Amino acid sequence: MRRRPDLCLTLAAVALAALPAAAQHVCDSPPVLTVLTGEPLSVSGLGSQGHPSEYSWYITPPGAVPPTRPTSTNPTHSFSPGTPGLWSIDLVADYEHEGPLGGLWSSETCLTVEATSVVASIHLGATQITTAEELEIDGFASQWAPGVTPLVEWRVDGLAVGACNGGPPPVSPFDLTCTISGSWLDPGWHTAGLLLTDPVSGQSNLSTADLEVIEVVPLSVDFGWTPAEPDPGQWVHFVGVVTPAMPEQDFTEVRWDLGDGTVLVYDSCPQFWGSCLEWVHSYGTDGWYDVSLTVETATETASKAYRVKIGDPVDPPSASFTVSPSSPTILEPATFGFTGSCAGACTWLWDFGDGGQSTAANPTHTWVIPASYPVTLSVTNQSGGDDAFTTVVVGSCWQPAAPTQEGACFGGPVWLTAPAGVAWSWSTGATTQTVPGPLGGAFWVNIDSGGGCWGHAATTVALANCGDPGGDANLDGAVDAADVAALVPELTDGDGDSVATAGGGDLTAPGADATSDFHIRADDLLTGLVEIFR
Repeated sequence: MRRRPDLCLTLAAVALAALPAAAQHVCDSPPVLTVLTGEPLSVSGLGSQGHPSEYSWYITPPGAVPPTRPTSTNPTHSFSPGTPGLWSIDLVADYEHEGPLGGLWSSETCLTVEATSVVASIHLGATQITTAEELEIDGFASQWAPGVTPLVEWRVDGLAVGACNGGPPPVSPFDLTCTISGSWLDPGWHTAGLLLTDPVSGQSNLSTADLEVIEVVPLSVDFGWTPAEPDPGQWVHFVGVVTPAMPEQDFTEVRWDLGDGTVLVYDSCPQFWGSCLEWVHSYGTDGWYDVSLTVETATETASKAYRVKIGDPVDPPSASFTVSPSSPTILEPATFGFTGSCAGACTWLWDFGDGGQSTAANPTHTWVIPASYPVTLSVTNQSGGDDAFTTVVVGSCWQPAAPTQEGACFGGPVWLTAPAGVAWSWSTGATTQTVPGPLGGAFWVNIDSGGGCWGHAATTVALANCGDPGGDANLDGAVDAADVAALVPELTDGDGDSVATAGGGDLTAPGADATSDFHIRADDLLTGLVEIFR
């Protein structure tokens, strides 16, 4: 018969107590250890008491039939669990001495080991954060078998955290990090999770940890006053309140601006005679007064402002307006209608977004270039002011071709000709179809195709120095004394030395710029003389 002397079974340096004998050498106990597939595992019965004379190991892989013969008869046994799942390890030890009731002593013990290709292990940087903080989560203690590149999914309350997932596959567990903001989560308890999946075997492992999110209520202030509509000379009692509630000793500064030039600042609260959040004040005249309360703590600042009515003042204005048509075309008058309210002596200031302004209550305006224009109206009276804003999109009702350019020399004849139409309006102020060319740069023309339908066309005038650097100042085909006569007046006419400047004045021949530097200077004369006398 079998007896049960003390038996010691160690697995990966873990000592276990003897268990009742297992009839078929299969252990149905819960797993006591999780190991990676493919890694060596060592078990030993040398710690068993009573000096067993024989050892019999029975190793059953996941889903396999228990062996009828021992896997090993050595006191220690090493093997590598290559199949994921639950492995049963059973040790039977026999002794050479008899028991009290006869027969030899025999004892049996077992354990269950789980083999897996991935082991997730989540770690939280903190188990409690506020809605204003971030939480660092890592999986540095996770493991996976050699040759496995796991799929990674970070979760909170069972839902994937998009900001942390979808990156490159991890090379090592030190790549497993995730940062979440407390503002993403509702106040209360949550469960963070790290799921690792072996894409080949499909085996997965989830590790979870709980955390608490505490709502941070931002500092805010408010105040009221009594009576609600006081008269001049009447005492007004202002009372402020701070959220979240806190002792006034936590305030680093409290500022009351009472709107009539009176400003109260306290850098120590409460006041020795009362609260910093209360004040009594009187106003001398009717009016609207902008009263504000600002409270500072070591980390936050909050303000609140109201307009307080004293007596029977004129109501402050309200700015609003309409535009007709709402999307005008260029050179089409747009009418602005003031639809707000303003009592007493009022002023209006319109800004049409193109540099144009008006102080009329209901002005008209035209735009000359197609674009989107921000239009602003400011209305003021003795009780204050108000602004209104809109964007007006100005377009063309037809699209003409760009103007053509004839001539391209500084100082020479240059002309711009617009496409056909019944009226023209150039950026230079000209109103003819063909205009003298400017000195260069960007220009445009608006063209009426008929019936007041205007189109916009732009062009860029590019001019060059067309002179002869050899000294032919008068461009007559010869370098002679006549070139000196053409050049000397340009050196003394006092209209500047730039070809671009002189081109509209006395420069009758662009060849005067003999050195091609776009300036008429003495070195141009020297160049010409050298050409004449060599």
